[in-house]
Amino acid sequence: MLNIAILDDNEKILHIYETLIDNISQKNKLKINVVCSTNNPEKFIRSVKDGNVNVCILDMSISENANGLTVAQHIREKLGNHSIEIIYITGYAQFMQDAFRVKPAAYLIKPVCQEQLEKEIKRLYKDFDLSNKKKEDFVIIKTNATTYKFILSEIIYIELYGSKVVVHTIFNDAQIDISLCSVINQLDGKRFIQSHRSIYVNIDFVIKVDFKKKEIDLRTGQTCYLSRKFKDNWKDFYNEGFLSKETT
Repeated sequence: MLNIAILDDNEKILHIYETLIDNISQKNKLKINVVCSTNNPEKFIRSVKDGNVNVCILDMSISENANGLTVAQHIREKLGNHSIEIIYITGYAQFMQDAFRVKPAAYLIKPVCQEQLEKEIKRLYKDFDLSNKKKEDFVIIKTNATTYKFILSEIIYIELYGSKVVVHTIFNDAQIDISLCSVINQLDGKRFIQSHRSIYVNIDFVIKVDFKKKEIDLRTGQTCYLSRKFKDNWKDFYNEGFLSKETT
């Protein structure tokens, strides 16, 4: 079951989200419970601290003293909760880079329609056992001089740039003097899909695949090239229901 807590400064918007979530639940026969819906950050944090909330929906702009980012940081750092999933909703795309420091599940731009929210909720419902979430998988990359450890869910994409492999994460980019093949062999083949002979993309960050423009848009605002040779990889991925209709 998804237990959702919602924080937004507008009470009318709160009611809209509650209605959308109820519609999504009934339409898809999902067990979803909104345990808290408030414009008060303190009340919201208490709800997260006291209860069984596993998904937070946060407005980035709440008040002069609090915003979605500070609330999310409080959840991660003060409460020590790193398993709870966070969906940001805002009218300001410029906050996206800062928002990803707390590893949100999604970042949606207002106005949010049911289709957008439904896509994210269905993904969370399907991909995770939220009642007993396993420790995150990681990959260790060793060179002659250095050993690197990367959490797989933090890797956005990996590319070969010149003679080095660049691992792009939500925190920084790491350039490693190693072959691309030796890195890819350690990755989850279901999570990382090849889009070019030198690029592998983490599907968890994909929001749109444009076959005409040969581009893959990511939640971080970055774009990866999609070559003709690897289009079928992504068409199969779309046919399995993982990508929205916007990707066609």
